[in-house]
Amino acid sequence: MKFFLHKFTLKKLFTIGLMFLLLFFTVGFASKCSSDKKPKKAKKSKKKSKKGKKSLKLSSKSKGKKDDSEDDEKEKSKSDKEDSDEITGKDESSKDKELVDKEKEKKEEKDKKATKNPVKKEKSSASVKEIWKDLIKGNKKFVAGKYTKGKFVSSRKKLVKGQHPEVIVIGCADSRVPPELVFDKNLGELFVIRTAGNVADPIALGSIEYAAEHLHSKVLIVLGHESCGAVGAALSKEKMPTANLRAIVSEIRPSFKLEEECKIGNDNNIKCVELNVENSAKNIVNRSPILKKLVKEEKLTVIEAVYEMESGKVVRLE
Repeated sequence: MKFFLHKFTLKKLFTIGLMFLLLFFTVGFASKCSSDKKPKKAKKSKKKSKKGKKSLKLSSKSKGKKDDSEDDEKEKSKSDKEDSDEITGKDESSKDKELVDKEKEKKEEKDKKATKNPVKKEKSSASVKEIWKDLIKGNKKFVAGKYTKGKFVSSRKKLVKGQHPEVIVIGCADSRVPPELVFDKNLGELFVIRTAGNVADPIALGSIEYAAEHLHSKVLIVLGHESCGAVGAALSKEKMPTANLRAIVSEIRPSFKLEEECKIGNDNNIKCVELNVENSAKNIVNRSPILKKLVKEEKLTVIEAVYEMESGKVVRLE
């Protein structure tokens, strides 16, 4: 029995020993395998790291190239922009020049049209020379019998709101010398005062002042005429029957001082008419502070003229 037990234990121990040996070998083999696998992984990781470095280098190179290309593109775009700005600037300047040229052309066309067909606004701002030229143009039509037929109906309607005559005429009350017909003018174009011998009494002076100051008329024409009855009366030795007639004569006679041709008792002549016109023009300015100021400021021009009875011409006195 003891032998059997001893035998059994030996067998058992032997098997246990074998099992330990097997376990030892298996563990050792497993550890060896694991140690063999690990360096491979490291190699792989090394390879990966190398590849990573290469890829990093490549990427950095490509990035550098990309950055360089981007910089080049930026510079190129900048230069293109500058070129385009220069071009646009040139285009804009050329456009501006074209606009200026067009405006000049339009202005020139307007000026040409204005000279051909002057409008009322341009007439109102006309110079004294132009105004006188226009008056003589009308007088020439009157002389030739080709005076303009006035459109009185339309003129009346336009003049309801007010008047703006450029010319004042103080002329003789003689029925043969109506200024509107003599200068071929329509309604509202002349501001007319008529007295015997174109004498300016206080009422006539006030009328002239109104036209010059309030209506802003630019020209005053003192218009005498041949064969003036008031001048003839002033030259005659006859006594005037009324105070009013004497007032007219007394205004005209001072014009003839120191003039041989215009002595009292002599016949009426053109020289005496001219002297009366000159004296009348001088008295108008000297007796009115308003008119004197306007003449001094060159806002009013006084023109002396004489109407020829037979021809119908108006002659300006120099």
